Amino acid sequence: MAASPVHKDKLTFTVPNAGWGTPQRVRLGDGGRICRVTLRAPAGSSVTAADYMIWEGDTDAGYTAGFDPTANVPQEDRVIHQTSIVVVGSATAADDDYFPEAGGDPYPVYEAISFQRRTLWASIRGTAGLSAQAGVVLAVTAIDTRVQ
Repeated sequence: MAASPVHKDKLTFTVPNAGWGTPQRVRLGDGGRICRVTLRAPAGSSVTAADYMIWEGDTDAGYTAGFDPTANVPQEDRVIHQTSIVVVGSATAADDDYFPEAGGDPYPVYEAISFQRRTLWASIRGTAGLSAQAGVVLAVTAIDTRVQ
């Protein structure tokens, strides 16, 4: 049976009332193209707008709460950076979908054995809201370009 060319990872964040949330690893394999990103705010969310970034970083980076990828991640390591996304969680959960153009946003393909392993990381920053919000979900779907 052939390996599936589609990989998906779903991350749940607590978005602080100021600054970036704690970065999390995005597990999509060693390389491919991101074809969809969905940001979901829970019903009644206090966060009404947000930014998110997915970037390539060291596997053992040990990022902590408050790490600011806009200030600390070089442009060449950024895979996706979406800003000013409206996420209004009212009576129901609210989604914002991002579908990259031209086949998706690529992330590197690495050899199985490497001297420096790299990992995809993601973080979210609330840009409008009154308090911290738990349960904000970032779902990332990718196509593994090595699987034919």
